Amino acid sequence: MSLTGFKNSIYRHGIHSLTGLSIGEEQILKSTSEIELTAVPISFSYMMEKDISTSFKTADISLTYYPEEGREAELFESIHFTLTSGTRVDTLFTPAETSDLLVTYTDNDSGQIRTLVDLVGAIDGSNTQFVLPNNESAFGYFKTFSGIDFTFSGVGSIFNELPEGGE
Repeated sequence: MSLTGFKNSIYRHGIHSLTGLSIGEEQILKSTSEIELTAVPISFSYMMEKDISTSFKTADISLTYYPEEGREAELFESIHFTLTSGTRVDTLFTPAETSDLLVTYTDNDSGQIRTLVDLVGAIDGSNTQFVLPNNESAFGYFKTFSGIDFTFSGVGSIFNELPEGGE
């Protein structure tokens, strides 16, 4: 029997490598005047490769920056700005006086998505602190656990369901 001839089939099932192979003694299972059925026990040890990672679900908040001259830029939390208590946006740069800065987020209370709305705060060339409009707070300014991804050599299975109570 040639296991190497079937290695692609073996690897497709998540087996990473074969570590041991043993062939046992032939046993006659059924016979009449001739041997009709025999068994040869074959066993092999193997290692499986599994990638386990957690996944997170966020209701992201993003900013869109429109400078007076140039292309619009989408800005992301922790890279271009920080969000404090879900309401205050502190940009890590100073928006130019002639620019526009809009926010897209999900309102924490209503669950409605707000798309490209103005932040409260002066864009005067020195201000870097802004507040979400209407005293709203952004839902998901923190990460919440949403599932675990198990991958078996390219064949993935994702479990998105959490047990009752979300723990």
